[in-house]
Amino acid sequence: GHFDAYVWVFGNGGLLAGTSMGFTNRFLIGVSYGAEGFLGTSAPVWNDRVSFQVKLQLLPENLKLPAITLGYDDQGHGPYISEFGRYTIKSKGVYGVITKNFYTLNVATGFHAGANYSFETQDGEKEPDVFLGWDFQYNHDWSLLLEYSVGLNDNQPGSPVGKGRGYLNLGLRWEFS
Repeated sequence: GHFDAYVWVFGNGGLLAGTSMGFTNRFLIGVSYGAEGFLGTSAPVWNDRVSFQVKLQLLPENLKLPAITLGYDDQGHGPYISEFGRYTIKSKGVYGVITKNFYTLNVATGFHAGANYSFETQDGEKEPDVFLGWDFQYNHDWSLLLEYSVGLNDNQPGSPVGKGRGYLNLGLRWEFS
């Protein structure tokens, strides 16, 4: 197993912190909590509740076959929009992911594809979504991350977010132990 702690910073002075614990190499649980306005001079607007994550790897990756993972994550990202009962970027909800990694010398790269159903449906969007991801790990410490969510569950006209183009995210991860 393993133990992770992470912090995400988002617009309007937002901060989201979380932790997860892998009880085995294939089963993980986690919690997260945050606030908008945490950074800066305004008073923080705390999330309504703590969010939870559970992940189970059904099939571990081997040389020929990808890993298959199922999970639940009710933590959205960005500011919470109470009138629509959702975060700016909806939580994954229940999801399934297929992952395949490739290794050469000190470099690893991974490709990921998945589908999810978010329970943040008060805005009238009840469709499942699909997403793709790529990571490039250099020297076991640093990773470049790229993720695209198609946003099928977030393209309703008149919505304050989700213009029907999906969401493209880029990140940098530093792992140390």
